[in-house]
Amino acid sequence: MYFAVEAVFPLQGFIRLIAAGRTSAEITAERSTEAIQAEVLTGAYQYEIWGMMDADNELFVEFVEEVFVREGVPACELPEDRLDAARGMIAELVARWSGLGPGETMELSLPARPEA
Repeated sequence: MYFAVEAVFPLQGFIRLIAAGRTSAEITAERSTEAIQAEVLTGAYQYEIWGMMDADNELFVEFVEEVFVREGVPACELPEDRLDAARGMIAELVARWSGLGPGETMELSLPARPEA
């Protein structure tokens, strides 16, 4: 989920921060706005996969905006095309992962940070 969120939305979240040399402890302590936003989006997509929330853009936006308020961070832009693109990428990644056999691996390359 993190991969899809950071590939589609212009956020510097967990993966990009780790790639920049930050430790998970530093990321947690810093609580950067973008990292929290990426975490909230990732969590919402996980809720969809687990069947805890319907895959509906309006419901998704309502849910994440409530969490942004609770976390004390501003809402980020959530255009429908990006919401759908991330959801589609997650479905593709899950399908690829499910098709792996024992001992097989899946390598991903995070694209450049998308434009806002």
